[in-house]
Formats: sequence, C-alpha cells, structure tokens
Amino acid sequence: MNNKILKAVQIFFQIVIVLLITGAGIGGYLYFIKHKPAVKQKGKDAPKPVFVDVLELKQENADILVQAMGEVRPSKEIDLKAEVAGEIVEISDSFYPGGIVKKGDLLVKIDQADFLIALEKSRTRVKKARASLALEQGKQKSAEKELLMYEKSEEYTLADRSLALRKPQLASAQADLESAVSDLDQARLDLSRTLIKAPFDAIVIERHVNQGSCITSQETLASLYGTDTYWVTAFVPSDRIPVLSKKTGQAEVVLESQTSDIKRNGRLKSITGRITEKSRLAEVLVEIDDPLGLESGSAPLLAKDYVALSIKIDTVKDIIALPRKYVHDNHYVWIYDNGRLKIKRINIFWKNKNNVLVREGLLPGEKIITSAITIPVDGMPVAVNLKDSPLEKK
Repeated sequence: MNNKILKAVQIFFQIVIVLLITGAGIGGYLYFIKHKPAVKQKGKDAPKPVFVDVLELKQENADILVQAMGEVRPSKEIDLKAEVAGEIVEISDSFYPGGIVKKGDLLVKIDQADFLIALEKSRTRVKKARASLALEQGKQKSAEKELLMYEKSEEYTLADRSLALRKPQLASAQADLESAVSDLDQARLDLSRTLIKAPFDAIVIERHVNQGSCITSQETLASLYGTDTYWVTAFVPSDRIPVLSKKTGQAEVVLESQTSDIKRNGRLKSITGRITEKSRLAEVLVEIDDPLGLESGSAPLLAKDYVALSIKIDTVKDIIALPRKYVHDNHYVWIYDNGRLKIKRINIFWKNKNNVLVREGLLPGEKIITSAITIPVDGMPVAVNLKDSPLEKK
C-alpha cells in the first residue's frame, strides 16, 4: 500500500514539473511576442553626388592662332668652290665648322706664284701689241701719203684703196691688242680668284680642305649657311590659307624648338603655292631674323631643327577661351549648375591647338566641370571638391 502511495506522489510531482516548464515556455513566448522590437522599414537611399573639380569661366582677350609644325633651314646655303687650281697656302682662323665669317672675309688663299707670272706675261704682251699697233698706224700714214702722190702723178685712182692704205694690217694689230688686253683681264681675274672670300655673312657648316691641299677648279672647299635669316617651312590645313594670305609679310609667329627650350619670333613671309599630295596640307614660309642670336645674344636656333609655330592672325576681345580637353564630342561641355550636371552645347568660334574660343553658349561665371565622369547624365547630382587648389590655367 505504501509503495502505491509513494509511486502516485512521484507521478504527481513529475506532472507538476512538466506543467511548470510548459507554462514558463508559454509565458516567455507571450512576453517576447508582446515586447518584440519594432522593425523599421528602409526606403531607397538618395543617389550620392559625384565630386568634381570646376573651372570658373571668364571673358578675356584671346589670340586667333594658326598652329603647325615645321623644319628650320637656312635662307642662304652654298657649297663654296674654287675657281682656279693650286695649292692652299693660307686658311682663315674662322674657317672651321661652326666658325662665323663676315661678307668679304678671306677664307682660303691659293698659291699665287703661277698666276703672278701669267699676269706679268699678259702685261708684256699688251705692251708689244700696243707697240705693234702704233707702228702699224705710222705705216698707214706713210702709205696714205704715198697713195695720194701716186694718184696725183698718174691721174689714176685705185679701185680698192684699203690694201694700199694697209687697213687689214691695222685691223690685225688692233685685234692683237684687244686679245692681249682680254688675256690681261683674265690673268688679273685668275689672280683675284686665288683669294677665296665669304660671299655673305655665314656660318661654316663643313670644311673639306686644309692648308697644303692641292685643289682643282670647281672643287668644293666648304658648305656655308647665311646667318642673317633662316626660313621655316610648315604645313597648315588648306582651309586656313584664305586667312593667312591676307597676313603675309606682317603676321607675327612664335616658334618653339621641339628639341630644346628655345623660343624665337618670326614673321609669315609667303604662301608657297604648294600642297602635299597625301595629307593635302598647304605649305607656308616663315622668316626668322638673326637666328643664331649673333646680334641679340640669345640662344641659337639650329638649322634642321623641328619647331612648333603659332601664327597670330588677330586678337579678339571679350571672348571665352576654353581648354579643348573639356569639350566633349566636339560641341558639348559639362556645367556645374547648383549641385547638378548640365550638358550644354556650345558654338565654337575658333580652334587653336590647346584652346577653343567660344562666343555663344557659355556665360562668364559659369563653372565648367573639369573632372572625368565615366557615365555623364544630364541632371545627375554633383558636388565641388573642397580642396584648396587654384583654378586651372587656360
């Protein structure tokens, strides 16, 4: 009996424990359901602005330029040649590659001994020819007197009096004198040609002889470039020729060497009238005074150097000059407009190498976006970078 009671008590406590656990679970569930945290609904985030750099536009005076590339070459260039043969006995101290010579400077002297002898022989021949002519003129006067006496005594006139008056002999003597004088002039000329002088102000580019060299007539002694002016031949788009043709002789040109930092000024000399076959570019000629800086003391501009040319056509006032890299698809720019990107079409008045000149489509004070944007969309949000940096220079 006691065992049954004990077993019943054990079962009762097990049931109570189960009910307590179940009740606790249900109570906890109901509590968490009642006090669960509120979940906020998330909406779509607003698009973040793209940070950009800007350039504030200003009106200014700008030059209309035609730009091109060209090669420097001398306006005067010769191969100096000997006109007589002989041995070189003297060479000028300035006669070397890079040497500067003035017009009339003696560069090379050829041995004059043979030419002095030839000159003296020519002088002697002239003296003999003059003496022979004088003698023949005396004979002619005697013959004329004799002929007159003969004609009076015989009362007869010769049909051909020229032979009796020795006119052929006189003509021959005169011809001999003229030939002797010509030979004397030639001897003097040959002697003068032994002194080879600079034909103009020049720089010696190459020298092919030395003292003691035996040279022949027409042998090249040196190559010379004139130093007064150099030329630059350049090629420009053919549609620029109508404008350039009105500025020949007066348009200012700025030249920049492509191999050094040298800058020089020149002027548009001419339109050569030639156009390239493949590129269809027109050739122009620019002239540079004192290219080697001999007068000004500036750094020399060397022949065969490549230069960039900027030919100034005119200056326009109150225009907006904009770097070409900020123009997209040839006609569009990106404007910063109160936190939004605005794609704007512009009308280009003139294009230079680096800039475009705009009269219509842009206003002073507008801000051009200078940053690269992968996919620009009209109206997209943008913000200006807050970095302290100067505006880009045009």
